[in-house]
Amino acid sequence: MERVIRIVSRESELAMVQARYVQGLIGGEIVGVSSEGDQDLTSPLYTLPGIGVFVKRLEIELLASRGNVAAHCLKDMPTSTTPGLTIAAILPFNTHRNDVALLNPPYTTLDSLPNGSKIGTSSLRRISTINHLFRDKEFSFLNIRGNLNTRLRKLQDGEYDCIILASAGIERLGWVEKLNFQVLEGERFLYAPGQAALALECREDDEEMKIFLKRFDDEETRIRCEAEREFMKELEGVKYK
Repeated sequence: MERVIRIVSRESELAMVQARYVQGLIGGEIVGVSSEGDQDLTSPLYTLPGIGVFVKRLEIELLASRGNVAAHCLKDMPTSTTPGLTIAAILPFNTHRNDVALLNPPYTTLDSLPNGSKIGTSSLRRISTINHLFRDKEFSFLNIRGNLNTRLRKLQDGEYDCIILASAGIERLGWVEKLNFQVLEGERFLYAPGQAALALECREDDEEMKIFLKRFDDEETRIRCEAEREFMKELEGVKYK
């Protein structure tokens, strides 16, 4: 494109790795911003007001025309698109989609953890799944926030016996060969809708940018992710008594 492309991204190491990957595809310059989710590192995610706490700040930059493309982890995005914006491209998967359990030695699997072990996660989905599959273990689930480097340090310092992460993060950071982890197969440990997918968002009225980004959209990945997001959208509308 003749115009300057400004890619807005969170400033964490992982987000910047992902933004540089996007930059390698579409060109342009990266503009780092701090999101609400990055500013409050103590509250569990499910207690923070609103939705899309990791994407809201980036969307503000788009709507204010301070950036014209936002690089998101699709799993962090609300199932309803913000008015005035559109997901112009979903890139093809380039990592595994499953979760992983990072464990302190000598433990190598969730099965090997003793009763009452401390597991770090801020995901209600992960807590519910592990509680269901390991009902006899009486695991203690503790909130864990911060970037992946911070979480890994807390694990190594003994604050947790295990932490649960998306495989995509440790793969993109090149940590696979350095860590002691168990791959949690997707058939038993369901991953989040859109997990491992990178989404490129732009303004709805920016026709030139939408046409340009469309060439990077992967049809198979989009179909899978849109089906997952629609399923989640339906679940969010269900009222349980």
